[in-house]
Amino acid sequence: MELKYMELINGFENCPPINCQSRNTVGYRFVFEDLGNTNNYIPPLAIDPTRINTPKFCADPNRCSGYALSMFSDAQSARKSYEKMAKNNKNIHKTLGTHIAEFTILETDGIISPPSCSGHFDLHEFAEADFTNRVRLICNAH
Repeated sequence: MELKYMELINGFENCPPINCQSRNTVGYRFVFEDLGNTNNYIPPLAIDPTRINTPKFCADPNRCSGYALSMFSDAQSARKSYEKMAKNNKNIHKTLGTHIAEFTILETDGIISPPSCSGHFDLHEFAEADFTNRVRLICNAH
């Protein structure tokens, strides 16, 4: 299946990483309370392509990740990450959202990177992925 942002990641080395695989799982993600907000379902570099020129996205692995949905393996890991980022950016709620939501991920939605030690993983979506009926708010992010 074709990836949703394939034309944008095609030139990045090892993107998506070869250790990504399709599987059924649950992921937790920062969202805005209004689940109809389209930014809840779009990766950061697709929301604002100019961010690719910032220091955070200067290397291909980070650029690749910037076109994936950022997820966590559990809500507690997501909250810890949010709180850590909020210490450095008091306006994080304006860009990342205010809540944590649970996403039901099917193997037909895309390919997933292995979770890091912080529980974070990337979901590189297939072109037809649609989570609008498989997401629910869990809690406030802060």
